[in-house]
Amino acid sequence: KIHRANRGDVLWVDKDSALETVQSELQKKGKRISAVCLLGTDADIPHIRWENPVQGGMAGAEDVETDNPYGMFSNPTKEERMTGHVINDIPVTRIPSTNPKLIQRLLGLHKDLASTWDNGLVVSAAVWEGPSRYTVQQYSASSNIPTLLSPPDVNETVSEQLQSRIPSRLMFNVHGSDMAADWYGHGNNGQPVALTPTGVEVAEHAVVLAEACYGAMVGENAPSIALEFLEHGAGCFVGSTIIAWGAVGTHTHKGSSADAIAEYFFHFLDQGIPTGEALRATKLRILHEEQDENGVINAMTHNTLASFIVYGAPFAQVSTPTREFGEEYASLLNSYRGLPDSRPSYGATRKSDSVLSRYRQRLKDRLPADVWEQLDVSAIVLQTVLDEQTMHDLGLKDTGVLSKYRTGLQVRSLVVAVDANDRPKMALILDEQNQILHKQVVR
Repeated sequence: KIHRANRGDVLWVDKDSALETVQSELQKKGKRISAVCLLGTDADIPHIRWENPVQGGMAGAEDVETDNPYGMFSNPTKEERMTGHVINDIPVTRIPSTNPKLIQRLLGLHKDLASTWDNGLVVSAAVWEGPSRYTVQQYSASSNIPTLLSPPDVNETVSEQLQSRIPSRLMFNVHGSDMAADWYGHGNNGQPVALTPTGVEVAEHAVVLAEACYGAMVGENAPSIALEFLEHGAGCFVGSTIIAWGAVGTHTHKGSSADAIAEYFFHFLDQGIPTGEALRATKLRILHEEQDENGVINAMTHNTLASFIVYGAPFAQVSTPTREFGEEYASLLNSYRGLPDSRPSYGATRKSDSVLSRYRQRLKDRLPADVWEQLDVSAIVLQTVLDEQTMHDLGLKDTGVLSKYRTGLQVRSLVVAVDANDRPKMALILDEQNQILHKQVVR
């Protein structure tokens, strides 16, 4: 069964015109679409190929493969991307398979993802021990997460650890290749095999992140470690479609590197933010850190923000948030919306922002003060749409529903039902189980 948080409209697309079809739908519905989940591999719904801004060498010879444009209202030019318009406006995830059982299992997940590192494991190339240990320190104050270094640890050792621990969280800081499915360590003048597809084992609903180059590679009828993790029960996988950029230092990392993805994704995921939005928040934070005074980003930052993608359901969350949800995400979103934008703007999006601003003041005037104080006002900024089942349960049948449904990021959410002319008709305050705490008719 598909969890109601992941239910939505099904859009059938042709491979050659998939992006145009999806963006046309986004332009028509604006922010009433809360997330996009692609079903199938690159052979079914292709990654979008962007011109690579890296000059020279192997890293500059390949296109940048990304899923970001499937959550954008238009495909940005290279110049727009280099000034920050590289991140999707709407969360995008992918399930890289057409296997109905895998699709159904992943779309059935909601508050099910592993929420702690108590049974976690980190595997790092020996040459990247410093950045890996720094990242581990950000995961856990105790820093007791087991970390395997390759070398000396190789495939047999790593596989034995996976088989014995059945870890619920995994982070790999290793090498990958577009010529082979294996992942590799690095040290002592060698690059031993650190993991093969046949050595994969993982706990049910585990969260797996790989900094490896081509870590998210899933070919047609070809072995893939990423796909093996999902088929063995993982609830979420984050990885790169192309060469990933990692730090070389002995401590911290630069924001443009894959190490920042590894740190920030869990930072936001552990606040209860769903996977699609957690990766988006991660990229927004890196963008905020890496833009120069003119808003320009370097080529490595561009490729990091474009190439890392999420495999899994867009609204899958940790079972229990372990970090307090703050205002950081709303601030990042607002700063991104404030970027100078030469791309086309669409009426539904602009009108929604304007209408919500008016609703916000009107509701503040009309709702009892004690109710308003309990409401997270930032919710109105980060609105998405309710799934059809929840709309039906609440009796909201009008398709013009602007809502804040962060699927449990906070105890209370705001729903505003509007008529065909975007006039507010009713406001509801819900708890995270969508039980009505307060109903207010807006006249």
